[in-house]
Amino acid sequence: MSELIRSSQIDSAWLKEEDYLRTLLGAASACGLIDQHDMVRIADQFLLLLAAEASAFTQGTSTSLPGEQVDMLHASVCYTVGLALMPMSPDEAVEQLKREPLKAIFLAGRGILDRKIRAAMRFVPILRRTLLAVDHAAYQFAVQHAHRAFFHSYDSRHAAHALDWIPAYLPCLPLTRAGGILYLQDYLGALHTENLICRGVPAEWFTRAAERVEDHNLCALLLDSMHERYDTDTILARLGLKGRAETYARRYLTQFSPKGVDTPRGL
Repeated sequence: MSELIRSSQIDSAWLKEEDYLRTLLGAASACGLIDQHDMVRIADQFLLLLAAEASAFTQGTSTSLPGEQVDMLHASVCYTVGLALMPMSPDEAVEQLKREPLKAIFLAGRGILDRKIRAAMRFVPILRRTLLAVDHAAYQFAVQHAHRAFFHSYDSRHAAHALDWIPAYLPCLPLTRAGGILYLQDYLGALHTENLICRGVPAEWFTRAAERVEDHNLCALLLDSMHERYDTDTILARLGLKGRAETYARRYLTQFSPKGVDTPRGL
């Protein structure tokens, strides 16, 4: 048979976490998993959802908003719907969109969002118990207060995708490009993992090393310094890393750590 048969399975590489709903629908259309009739129905339901969120945003006084606020609400609705769809396989998510009213999926996403917020709050004391006794203002703020900056500014209903709260101190590995609670969970988890990697190193070492490097991340500083002299397996063994901490450090050393970093020795 000379005719090409398109695959009915969506390649997850086509999907973007920060733009999940749109990329999922685009991939589903390209694969023939969704037809024009369903696309129009979903678009109509989305406009109704957007109008309802605009009314809630203005407390019922108006549904007419400036363009930037409409864009904010649009992104927030997409993000929230995406939270409900991401746990499924892409094909299952498309079937959900075809079968369920979009409002029901949106409300399910709101429930997931609320649960993730509560889970992040419960995780903060766990993170704090791994705090390194290092004189580093940005790091100390990140571990002890970053979640407060998030919860102080986060509008989970009208700006669920927001990233305005991000502190200056960033983990040494890239985080999800999705915003909102997904970013916060990834951020707190990365800080916790980096603390576990660095926990056996004397705080004085980081103080000496920080004098030589500006805008540094503590975990990157440690791993880069060790990478001057040891291979990856030796570093992991010397630090006694296991589980997530081992996986995290290995990924950094393999993909991101430079050679020849000029930092104090002593490890």
